[in-house]
Parts: sequence; structure tokens; C-alpha cells
Amino acid sequence: MNNADVTAFCVNAQATSHASFTTSIQCGKCWLTGGGQSFDSDGHLHSYGGVVNPGCSPTAAGGGNWNDLDHTTGAHFKGETIVVDVCGNVPGIPPGSSSPKTPFNFIEFHGTGTFISGHGNKRVDVCFNGHYEDRHEPGSLGQTDDAKKDRYFLRVYTDCNNPVGSTVLLVDVDGNPGTQDPATIFHGNLQLHISGCDKAPRPGQLPSLDDPAIDPMIDVSPLPTELSFGLPRPNPTGTGMTLQYSLPKDALVSAKVFDVAGRVVRNLGDGPVGAGVHVLSWDLQDESGQHVSPGLFFVRLSVDGQVQMRHVTVLP
Repeated sequence: MNNADVTAFCVNAQATSHASFTTSIQCGKCWLTGGGQSFDSDGHLHSYGGVVNPGCSPTAAGGGNWNDLDHTTGAHFKGETIVVDVCGNVPGIPPGSSSPKTPFNFIEFHGTGTFISGHGNKRVDVCFNGHYEDRHEPGSLGQTDDAKKDRYFLRVYTDCNNPVGSTVLLVDVDGNPGTQDPATIFHGNLQLHISGCDKAPRPGQLPSLDDPAIDPMIDVSPLPTELSFGLPRPNPTGTGMTLQYSLPKDALVSAKVFDVAGRVVRNLGDGPVGAGVHVLSWDLQDESGQHVSPGLFFVRLSVDGQVQMRHVTVLP
């Protein structure tokens, strides 16, 4: 599918049906960063992450890259050329995403890549398509409401003209390659972005990133250039806290809350996370779902083995 095909599809489409919901489609370009972990219908754990269509060009860096590893079988997929088909919103979920602010909460794309099965087979060329939902912030790290956790669907197949009949890797809920049923991300986060470069300029004028006519909902921020870990807010707190951290590149992230005795109070998640700005949230509950006692706690964030710590004071 070339860019003209994508535009025509977007203009003509009203909705696209899936097994469990109907999505309302809005035209526009978006791009994706993030990663996480999900279980497929067979109970296999999948870790995944990458970047899809970074920047203004629809073919920037080949459209990005995406990796998925099946921990049970050892199968590994790598998406190497990617084209975004459409961005839009899932009914029943608040439109857009809040971190960063975009008008969309899902993205669909397709492309080509390579696949290695877990049985020592050689690398083979494959096609794939995906549907990923950025439902809320935080996507899964610290998110207690299942309806607000991000969603992930991936289908990898060897015959580009017969996706259902040649599926070799599938991450969804029911294991049926003919339907699209995204699985819940239990660790990690997906983030949708939209670039100001994609906003149509006024006649005779090129778009400018500092143009006041640019929609304030559009995120024009570049990827972070360095690792940063913000301060918990509010602090002290009696209701919950959030903190922002930035990744200059994809990384393995682990976030835990400790008490003053060094015991783990809450595991906020671990797994691959894509480059970008992320928000970590703690509702002041421990692993059993009980509100913690007042006192001093520590949030420990590990990024590819590099550890940073922040303290949080919990009020009565």
C-alpha cells in the first residue's frame, strides 16, 4: 500500500469492524513509540517494543522498527519496513491520548520484516499487520483499571497474499488469525504522537513548529536527548502520585516502590519501553491492594541497569 492508497482509504472510510468493537476513524498521521508485555491466547509471554513512523516522513527510517519475542518458544519477529494505514479512536475510550497529547488513541499499520522460529529454523521474510491502542496514562505501569490498560494486536505471516492461512505468530485474545482482538498490556506503555509537520499549511505558507495556528493538541516535541527522572507530584501526598521520566532510546525499564526497611511494597512493572516521555503512577496501594501506612517510601527506576531513586512521603 502506497501513500496514495492510505490517503484514499482514510478519506473514504467511515469505520472498521473488529470482533469486539467498532472503531471510529479520523484522518491524519500519527506515530508510535513504546513497548511492553502481553500473553497470547496460548499463554505465551511476549515482550515487544519499537518505534513506528518517527518524524514527518511516512517512510522515515524505513517506517521505524518493531520487535516481538515469544519467551515460550523463542520465536523472534523484527519489523523492518512499516507503513501506517490509519489512526483513530475506539468508542467508549476517551478520544486522544494525554501523554503526549494527540487526537487519536489507536494506530494500525502493516509492513515487512523477518521471523525466526524457536526451533533453530533459518530466518524467513514475512509480512505483518498490527493494531495498538494508547488508552490511558499510565498505560500499564501502575495502572489499576483494566479498561485503561493499553492493547496490543500483532499478526505475522509468511504469505503476504494469505495472512490468515500463513500466520506464524499471533498476539491476540482468542487465537483466531481471522479476527482482530487486541491483548491487554500488563507491563509497559504505548504512546501515540502526531507531528506538527503533518498539519496542512495555509495556502502559500510552509508549516512552522512555532506557528500559533498549530493545533495545541498536536505534539511537536522531539524525542528526549538524555535520560531524565522527574520528581513525584504531589509530594507529600495522601491520594497518589505521578512522576515523569524520559528515555532517549528504547530501554528495559523496571519500577518498584520500597519502604524504609528496603522491602518491595509495589512492583509498578518491568519490561521494554520505547523512547519518549512517559508517566509513572502509584495509587499508594501495596501488592495486596491495601493502602500503605503513612511514612516515607522510595520509588526506584532502573533503565538498562542504570538506577535512579526518588522519595515520596505518604500522609495519613
